[in-house]
Amino acid sequence: MSDAVDSNAPLEDEEIRGLLAPLAGVKRIAVGVSGGPDSLALLYILSRWRAEDRSRGIVAFTVDHGLRPEAADEAAHVAAVCRSLAISHEILKWQGPKPDADVQAAARKARQDLLVGAARKAGADALALAHHRDDQAETFLLRLARGSGVYGLGAMRGETHWDAMPVFRPLLDVPKSRLIGTLRRAGIGWCEDPSNEDARYARARIRKLMPLLAREGLTAERLSQTANRLARAADALDVWTSGVIGAGATVHPAGPVKLLMSIFDGMPAEIRYRVFSRVLRFVGGGGYAPRFEKLQRLCDDLLAGTERKATLAGAVLYREGDCLYCWREPGREGIEAMEIAGPDRRVWDGRFFVEVPRHSSVRIAALGKGGLRRLGLERPKGWPAGAFEASPALEMETGGGEKREIAVPGIADAVVPSGWRFGFVGSLAS
Repeated sequence: MSDAVDSNAPLEDEEIRGLLAPLAGVKRIAVGVSGGPDSLALLYILSRWRAEDRSRGIVAFTVDHGLRPEAADEAAHVAAVCRSLAISHEILKWQGPKPDADVQAAARKARQDLLVGAARKAGADALALAHHRDDQAETFLLRLARGSGVYGLGAMRGETHWDAMPVFRPLLDVPKSRLIGTLRRAGIGWCEDPSNEDARYARARIRKLMPLLAREGLTAERLSQTANRLARAADALDVWTSGVIGAGATVHPAGPVKLLMSIFDGMPAEIRYRVFSRVLRFVGGGGYAPRFEKLQRLCDDLLAGTERKATLAGAVLYREGDCLYCWREPGREGIEAMEIAGPDRRVWDGRFFVEVPRHSSVRIAALGKGGLRRLGLERPKGWPAGAFEASPALEMETGGGEKREIAVPGIADAVVPSGWRFGFVGSLAS
């Protein structure tokens, strides 16, 4: 969407159809709405999308993190707008104690979990978010300042998945000013979050620099275009990386991964680092790659043989001959157990999902040191002794408590009962 169009012009129906074309096949969409102009504009745009096909459904969610007193009023405003558009709305609250450090990152993770859980319970096919071109440009600059490589500079993607839930960002090529213009024409008011202007936050400081950068040619449009080009380059590298992993990696159903070191012979350094990064994210359950400097040093040392065992990003890496083993690090405080009563779907430790049907329940916990022996199970051949300490043990109750059994995925022919689903949240191969 070029800046040749009036930068304050409202979005027209034909443009809206083009922006929402990726939603073809979606019949019920969930949308995160904070009360700001971006998400309210997306809400309104989706109402226009629904008007063209009344079989389509929309459900809106507002997350109240409990961090600002204004949040309750903002949520009430969203509820009023939703009523005027005949859209179902629910307020989701972030419960429990809040961290003392890195609150913004924790709030983002909580928001993601709450939105996905609520969308799934509402029967939504996908989730829509309102990030726009200005957000994309700011994200690019923030990651550039952190020294990100091609993957990080690819910034936000228009389509992704959170815990297998399709997530769409249809407004990434739309400037914020046009979203405001759209709301003004529709007669919809919005709320302003004061933290958007708070200089304590890096994004707010970057935002204040944008007019100066634009005068030098670094407009939001230009930065967003660069991010898109780098995203295409990252996709090409991903295809190569997936091929390497498919040829030389073995994934055990309980979580550990084994890599043949010979696959790295003659391989470009960038692909080696991508393979290591993907394995660490898959095994450690983290949503982001480790800092590149640490990743590079670890990868080089393991390949050179100067290191045999190391930890990074919540994972243990252990080299033995031509094999590199990687498994989840239990950590000093261990991995928190989880109890689920059906019907429900939850994610444990960022790595595994479990869906429990009605009248059933499960407790998931890490096996722990010596866990296989305590359960009378043999360690799978060809894997180190510690590789399964952080693997999931499922204590399942079915039939209203009539039957209980413990299973460890991939060991002793363990299976979950009929009607249950259990597996990895993501795939190492993609």
